[in-house]
Amino acid sequence: MLLQARERQLQRREERLSDGPDKNREHLQAEVAALTAVRQQLEQRNRELEMQLAEAGEKSSAASDEPGADEALWNEREAFIEESENALFEKAMALQEQETHLAHLADQLKALAEQLGADWQVLAGHLDLPDTEEAAE
Repeated sequence: MLLQARERQLQRREERLSDGPDKNREHLQAEVAALTAVRQQLEQRNRELEMQLAEAGEKSSAASDEPGADEALWNEREAFIEESENALFEKAMALQEQETHLAHLADQLKALAEQLGADWQVLAGHLDLPDTEEAAE
């Protein structure tokens, strides 16, 4: 009776261990997909800003011949610089958030790996399985 209860307990642990990595993998894949989407959005915004910069350069060349063009050009450049600084700040904040989130995920993954190793040791001890280092050899 005690042996059957122990076998059921070990079976549940084995099932939990086999389910764990798949669920964690799915979670990490979803996080990677979300971060990839954010990165693509940032790259798109960067391309848009580069196009605006090129257009501003073209306008400055065309407008420099008109009276009062220097002041208008100066104002346009100031506005563009401010917009670019704001966009860069937003990108930096988004990247910092991603970095923090990835560090948290890495910590969780490390803890799961350690728990998996500990559970394997317990399971191996109860089933007289070789140690993970011995099995690798």
